Amino acid sequence: MSHAHALPPNIVPAPRTSAPEEPPVVQTFVAVEGPIGVGKTSLASLIHEEFGYHLLLETVADNPLLPLFYRDRQRWALHIETFFLVDRMEQLERTRELLPHTPVVSDYHILKNLIFSRENLPPRTYAKYETLYRIYTEDLPRPNVIVYLRASLATLQYRIALRGREYEKDMDPAYLERIRLAYEAYFADAPKRHPEAKILTFDGDRLDFVHDPEAHRFVMAELEKHLPRPLGREVRR
Repeated sequence: MSHAHALPPNIVPAPRTSAPEEPPVVQTFVAVEGPIGVGKTSLASLIHEEFGYHLLLETVADNPLLPLFYRDRQRWALHIETFFLVDRMEQLERTRELLPHTPVVSDYHILKNLIFSRENLPPRTYAKYETLYRIYTEDLPRPNVIVYLRASLATLQYRIALRGREYEKDMDPAYLERIRLAYEAYFADAPKRHPEAKILTFDGDRLDFVHDPEAHRFVMAELEKHLPRPLGREVRR
């Protein structure tokens, strides 16, 4: 015998309601790129201060191989490229725990390993290195905004001298120019290489976003137009 009670004919049961949907989670991962001395760390730090993003900086100051590399690039090239690949991979793996709930800004994109290794390694060694790069970076978190800072050789030399790193003071201008041109060539085709990301380019010769308040406001305003929502916190003005 059934104990179910039928509703009177004039009573319509209320429709079932599902739990309110969570707002979509937006991954915000900004990578700042460009040649040596262009201002990547400075801009990443400013984005961190302006928007409240978690700041991810590559290992430079504590890297014992860099002084050796600049004294003898041929001897130490594979060592330095391997160090940076492993170090950046480990950093990005840890970043996976932050994304997508915490906005992140980094002063590098791991793509730079391809740019530098192509310039620093012999062709056969580079071919093997590139294969390893493709395998090990395939599943790493990918930035959805890449900021490319470009500048002339003269500007790069000026800023390198200004920051005063001992091991950079005698850097070969021809090497710096090769790196600069390699970046130009890479980013000329960047939208096809990185369809997952918005590419923003700023001219470091014209925009001194560190010392010029107007340039700083311009760069931050342009970034705000393209950064995924929600922002890290209320934007400072």
